[in-house]
Amino acid sequence: MLNDWSIIKLPEAIQFIIRCQHYEGAFAQEPRLESHAGSTYCAVAALSLANKLDSIPHKDRLKCWLLSRQVKNSGFQGRVEKEPDTCYSFWCGASAMLLGCHSSIDAVSDIRYLLSAQSPMGGIAKVPDAPPDVLHSYLSYVALSMHQHDQNIDTSWHFAKVDPSINLSEASLDWLRKNLWTTS
Repeated sequence: MLNDWSIIKLPEAIQFIIRCQHYEGAFAQEPRLESHAGSTYCAVAALSLANKLDSIPHKDRLKCWLLSRQVKNSGFQGRVEKEPDTCYSFWCGASAMLLGCHSSIDAVSDIRYLLSAQSPMGGIAKVPDAPPDVLHSYLSYVALSMHQHDQNIDTSWHFAKVDPSINLSEASLDWLRKNLWTTS
């Protein structure tokens, strides 16, 4: 976060991340485990922050896997054959944005799914009709922001533009760059 890579053995870290890529193109938490949208985001974001997105093998398979996690006329699932969950709109959406394929998402269906999980008391739940929680609310709002800014969705709500690799508003990221990151 502070742009200090001196404590990380970057080549070894990248090799480990690449070894976690599953035959489907997505990433698991460890080599030879099942792909998951959360671990895929962590891998893609880490490679993006390290300016190593070009080191991802099977990038087309990865994009296909991410986009196929969207359930028809709904939100996203985290793994094959699972039900949609609002947080995966962020995990898959942010990964897709970093890989340049976010505009291929059915934004209207995803937005509709996210908003269907809103609670009358505030916040967004994991799934419709469940109680809201902070994690799913936050990740859903970030997913809505990505749709609003990437696909120019006209809405009555306005969200700050977010940098998907660090999951932080661009204004906050600019502040970090100006005030905390070294330029050398």
